[in-house]
Parts: sequence; C-alpha cells; structure tokens
Amino acid sequence: MPSSAKTSYLQLNSWSAGDKPKMADFNSDNQKVDSALQAHVQNTALHLQGNQSTWVAQPFVTGTYTGDGAAEKAVTLGFQPALLVVTAQGYGPLELDTVQDNPLLRFAVAADGQGSSGVALTATGFTAKQAQSSPLAGMAKICLNQLNVTYRYFAIKPLA
Repeated sequence: MPSSAKTSYLQLNSWSAGDKPKMADFNSDNQKVDSALQAHVQNTALHLQGNQSTWVAQPFVTGTYTGDGAAEKAVTLGFQPALLVVTAQGYGPLELDTVQDNPLLRFAVAADGQGSSGVALTATGFTAKQAQSSPLAGMAKICLNQLNVTYRYFAIKPLA
C-alpha cells in the first residue's frame, strides 16, 4: 500500500507509522527521482557549456608590461578582451607635463572591439600606443608605452 502522504513536488511516498510500504512503492519513487534527475542533467540550458566553466573559474586576467618607447607595443593575452583597462603604475590617469605644457594620457579603456585613445583591441590581446612627438594644441599625449614605465592591465575574458 502506498503511503498516506506524498511530498509536494515529486509526489514521493511520505510514510507514517501506520503505512505498509511495498517494494513497488519504493521502485515507483526511485523511478520518479531518476526521471527528474535525468531531465535536469539533459537540460543544457541549465548547465555551462564548453569553456564556460573555465570562464566562471577565471573570468579575467591581470598583468603588467614594461614600456619600450616604441609607437606601439603588442600585448598577447590569448583572447580579445571583452573589457580592458590599462593604467601606468605610479602615475595618475592624466598628468600635465609642465616642461612642454602637454597633458600626458596614461590610462585607457576598451570594450566591444572599441577603445579610447591609446589602446586597440586585437584578436589575441591589445596594442598599447606611445606618441612619438608632441600632440597638437589642446590634445593629450598618449603615454601607454613610455620607456621603462610599468603598466598594469585588467582584462575580462569574453564569454564563449
């Protein structure tokens, strides 16, 4: 005889002292549990796919590079960032060069394939730029690859 009460969701037997369980009742409950678990496991919309679990474990990378003074410096990450922030260590994002009266831009951000002045996203990372001459009046001098300056970056990986 099945139980006199059932669980609310799967309607499994919930035995009380006066019930007389039979093997068929347990087998029926086991089949309900097995079917519910199978439906859950096979529903791919509920689970991470492919390398999504890797993304969840480490959705971003941080690192540094040292400027070499060249007009451009390629930084390889192994992916095109969904979001990138680059800043010069020990410097403000925008500083005034009092000798040449130029603002020096030492900060950049990029997302969705587009970037602010000074960085360009690539398929495998980004390119940091360094102005090779003084900028036009009213413009900032891009300083994201200045010789011997350490730059820090924060890059969010794309969700694949």
